[in-house]
Amino acid sequence: MTTRIVLCVALLTACSGKKSEEVKKDAPASSAEPVSAEDRALAGRWVALYGEYAAALEGADCARAVTAIGEVNGKNADLIATGKSRMRALRSDPAKAKWYGDNIKPKLGAALDRMAPVLDSCRGNAGVSAALAAGAFDKKP
Repeated sequence: MTTRIVLCVALLTACSGKKSEEVKKDAPASSAEPVSAEDRALAGRWVALYGEYAAALEGADCARAVTAIGEVNGKNADLIATGKSRMRALRSDPAKAKWYGDNIKPKLGAALDRMAPVLDSCRGNAGVSAALAAGAFDKKP
């Protein structure tokens, strides 16, 4: 019996020999950034794009809004072509969606708030709806 106790104490002592810093160093990193640098850069460009839409729409009537949205769409066609589906993917991945919600959504919301007066007054306008859908905005079901 004494031999078992001594053996248990020896094993426990040997197992507890690692310092907590060493254990932390050996542990895999679990706090890795959920969004790649490429996606963070894309999101930043997407925020700037929404700012362009907001600036173009300020004070516009519906006819001018269609033209303004079309101009922004044309100027940013490459970004829209690559970014629209990628931004949708960021929002649909749970880990990335949290990052998106914390870092990008408030900025896009601020730009949308600036666009709201024109978008509200042009609600139901087929030209405005088509221009928005052709650009960076997802079509509402």
